[in-house]
Amino acid sequence: MDRLVRFKNLQAQWAARNADDLAILIWVSIESAHRKSAIRTQVLHIYARIEEVLTAIIELGKQSGEFPADLPVADVVTWLISLHDGNMLSWYRSGRDIEVGRRLTRASRQAAQMAIRMGQIA
Repeated sequence: MDRLVRFKNLQAQWAARNADDLAILIWVSIESAHRKSAIRTQVLHIYARIEEVLTAIIELGKQSGEFPADLPVADVVTWLISLHDGNMLSWYRSGRDIEVGRRLTRASRQAAQMAIRMGQIA
């Protein structure tokens, strides 16, 4: 769980330092969703890397016994990425309010910890 919390915290810190890049990623991700382009390829690469890291974290948690053995890794990773994207959009829409960012980070971290520990994802 420590690795997952660290990942979520690092993502929040990156967003705070790179808010304009965050906005571009959100916009480009939406705009390029149904197109074949170099930009779409880059967006997919960014998300594939996030998926790889989260998959490794969840697999390690399962192997160590920290996470339930029957936890559906692909489902958890999809949910975590969706939570991440929703938080990015909500924070940016708030005008990049620091307190909103902190609440989003705290709430999503707690929700992820609880859901994963209980195995209540799928």
